Amino acid sequence: MTRCDEIRPRLAAWLDGELGDVDRQTVDNHLAGCVDCTAVVHGYRAIKPAVVLDTSANGLWDAVAARIDEADTITALLTELRQMRDEMRGLRAEVADLRSELARRSPAYTTRTSPFSFPDAPERPLSQYRLV
Repeated sequence: MTRCDEIRPRLAAWLDGELGDVDRQTVDNHLAGCVDCTAVVHGYRAIKPAVVLDTSANGLWDAVAARIDEADTITALLTELRQMRDEMRGLRAEVADLRSELARRSPAYTTRTSPFSFPDAPERPLSQYRLV
């Protein structure tokens, strides 16, 4: 007969129907002749309803899934903002090059004001999101 110390680690899995045929049969045979292990199984059966976690009742999974979706959305938006920032930097460099080229070709250009220059514009506050 199998010893109790070999069977007891498998009792919870046996109770939940998680054992394969050979292990299940071994536990069945042992329980047929062991009062102590049978008492352990009865104890497991008594506490099992209290241990089962019903996440749907509390909406726990829905809350976790919503937070994951929110985090994914924020990550995607920040990635897009970083790409836009990099594109803006490239465009600024291109505009600066074009202005230099225009000034080189036409000295009168340097006295004109660009419609994209706003010398009196107030500085904007920094964003709460770090994009670098």
